[in-house]
Amino acid sequence: VVFSDRNKAIYGEIEFVYDPVDSKKDKWLDIVSLKNSDKESAFVFRINQESGFFQTYFGDGVKLHGNFKIDVDNFLGRVSLLKYWRGRDFTFFSISNGDVCLVRFAMHKNKVAFNVPASRYKEGGRAGGVDVKRIGFTNLPADDISLAAAEELILNSTGVIKDSDYYDSLNNLGVAFFSLKNFDKSLSLFEVVSCASSKNAHKVVFTRARTCINRLYGPSDRGKAWRRFSSQEDSIFGKVRETVFSSSQRELTVDFKIAVDKLFTSPPYEFSDEEKNLLTDGFESLLKGARGEQPNEIPSISPTKVVIVSGMGWSGSGAVYDYLREFSEVVPIKGETPYIEGAESLRMIYASLSDDEKLKKRIFDFFFYALVGHGFYRGGGDFKLFGHARKKMMGEGAFEYLTSVRDWCLVASSVLAEKGEQRDYFFSLLSDLTISRFSVGESIPEGMIALLDNVVHISNSHQCIKFLSGATLFCTFRDPRSNYVALVREAAYFNSDAKDYINNKKNEYEKNLKTVEAAIDIAKGARNKEVEVVQFEEFVLSEKYRERLASRLGLNMSGHKKHLYFKPWESMRNVVLHQEHPDQSEIRLIENELNQYCVEPCVSYHNKHNRCD
Repeated sequence: VVFSDRNKAIYGEIEFVYDPVDSKKDKWLDIVSLKNSDKESAFVFRINQESGFFQTYFGDGVKLHGNFKIDVDNFLGRVSLLKYWRGRDFTFFSISNGDVCLVRFAMHKNKVAFNVPASRYKEGGRAGGVDVKRIGFTNLPADDISLAAAEELILNSTGVIKDSDYYDSLNNLGVAFFSLKNFDKSLSLFEVVSCASSKNAHKVVFTRARTCINRLYGPSDRGKAWRRFSSQEDSIFGKVRETVFSSSQRELTVDFKIAVDKLFTSPPYEFSDEEKNLLTDGFESLLKGARGEQPNEIPSISPTKVVIVSGMGWSGSGAVYDYLREFSEVVPIKGETPYIEGAESLRMIYASLSDDEKLKKRIFDFFFYALVGHGFYRGGGDFKLFGHARKKMMGEGAFEYLTSVRDWCLVASSVLAEKGEQRDYFFSLLSDLTISRFSVGESIPEGMIALLDNVVHISNSHQCIKFLSGATLFCTFRDPRSNYVALVREAAYFNSDAKDYINNKKNEYEKNLKTVEAAIDIAKGARNKEVEVVQFEEFVLSEKYRERLASRLGLNMSGHKKHLYFKPWESMRNVVLHQEHPDQSEIRLIENELNQYCVEPCVSYHNKHNRCD
């Protein structure tokens, strides 16, 4: 039975035994295939005998929409039952043998995964080790296959193996409920995924979870809602963090060591005793600093010269980044790291230097949230902080990272222990260490410049330039008309019309320009600091303008790999992107309301040389 009507749903049961006779004979072996033609499949259930997994392709009889893959380890030689539900917008199934059960869920509304040629399939049967005992498929009205049924199956099936794919399925189901604005169901599923294991932090769609919490709870209750996202491992570290100022140093040291041993001994970390000691030694240093005790030694710190490209959301800073990374003296650093300006950052520590109690809180929060990456969830932003830290600790450079964490704690303890000018001095060392070891995260050769992308946004430029040393900030502005069209086309989160955009941007443009002016004044009165406004349109259209920016950094044009990343002829279209917008009345409205920020490109002729720019 195959789909003949896309508005129908299908339910199927397949009872089978797989016990390979000769697994090398055929890599792929069909168990059941439902084909509408030689080139199209509604459903294919097969096994990869070489790698040992079942695979289910699903479609609507015209197009394929995706697949599931599951290991066969628990199902070899046993009577197993596959239950399969295929709705209009989603697919889910279970496979069980009486003792264990695997369940999967996927959304595929308006999405086509790929077409699989019929020639890739071979019919299975007893000769290949497949004994199909029973097959039953039924066409149903689409409404008979519901999200509620999927939730019941996934959460309440007996003996379900809760592996990584299981939590992916739960997360997909949460997204499906979210699309129906069932925020309560959606949030409960996101909570289950997150609190099950600290390893699931990267799975949760935290932006949707944030929307659910904001819709369901008032401001005073949102912290409690986020706290429920904490896993057992997160809670262990969270409890240590909460008792930092109420327990004895000995108790805290013991509790922290227990937390480290519990989490970092097993996969995906598997730290050695030496690596775990780096964390516990660092924590002890912070505790001593909070009591006014200086560390015995301070690590050597070499400041890194950095150039930071800053933007305000689709403002063209990416083009500036691409141009600068074409120079041989520039080392591009990928990613927007949180250490300089975020919720737990140098900016927040710097703002607390004159308040001992706030300073202690900021430094310990930075340690737990930005460096260790475990603690009670407080908001959606913690998903990014935790994910970033855990990625560092799971990578090949874990030992170097943990050494840097220990060194950070040594310098931070001096910041805590000292007062006045000495505190300012040690904070400048802490800033240099944080940027070189974490924001940059690699050794930069003498004479080279590290290029960072949006680690400081324009709105915070005046605060961050105060403590950044050896830094140049390029703050990128863009014509609001093309900025609006870029957001409409490219930003998945953006759903405003032109009127809403104008209301938001009126204050933002003016405020950011004043902020940059303040940052420029601060930089003028300091050594090795510079801030400059970059107008996106002029940057794209004028090679002289681009070369002037490069010369400000002392870059050698002979080492410029021109047009390797930045291709001005492609970016030129983005300068006049607003002219392509289908609703020109919106563009006229932006022109009228934000006229002082609009840019009209022009061509100037130089008659003396008979050329133009």
